[in-house]
Amino acid sequence: DVELSESTVSRSVDSLARDRFVSLVENVADNRERRFRVLNGERLLETWARASEMKRVETVSWDVGTTDFPTTLDYFLKAARVQDDQRAGLDETPQWCLGGLAGAAAVNKAVEPSALFVWIDRRQLNWWADVLMPAPGTVRQGDALLTLGFASDTYLFEAADDEIDSTTAAALRIADPAQLFLDCWRAGERGLEAAEAMKDVLNLGSGIAA
Repeated sequence: DVELSESTVSRSVDSLARDRFVSLVENVADNRERRFRVLNGERLLETWARASEMKRVETVSWDVGTTDFPTTLDYFLKAARVQDDQRAGLDETPQWCLGGLAGAAAVNKAVEPSALFVWIDRRQLNWWADVLMPAPGTVRQGDALLTLGFASDTYLFEAADDEIDSTTAAALRIADPAQLFLDCWRAGERGLEAAEAMKDVLNLGSGIAA
């Protein structure tokens, strides 16, 4: 499911078990299958978040002429539909998903987003520039209503969920709740409430996984 080799998964599970994030559970019916129980999902998430803070996320912030979050989201989604139409039938399709407080609000709104953060494939940046038509010049991230983050792993897009916005009926692609938790954690004090809401969505209590 996560497109990793068995050896990588095995080493990862062993490491998690050594640090007591999970406990290994013997499967008496099949000793070839390894199972594990999450011991403390909240501790696991927060440790992951602290580790992710060490990794710099590359972004670009654009002025696309909008004045508030709803119009920025609407403008971006219209651009995304143009992208999909232009690339229909081609080998490479636009890769994007909502992240940050905007993505979290679409899943479980705890904080009202004031700006839009979208994960994209960096190799497709010029595509977005063509349809979003940002104003020339540099915009600081805190002053911009649209920030594009460059995903370090395209699996982020495969794990994203497709949803329909209940207010606008627009099709949304939203990052996985685990990624949204990491995004909100990075957002500082304002994002911590949204990160807590993502914990509720993930519901990482003790459980069994194959």
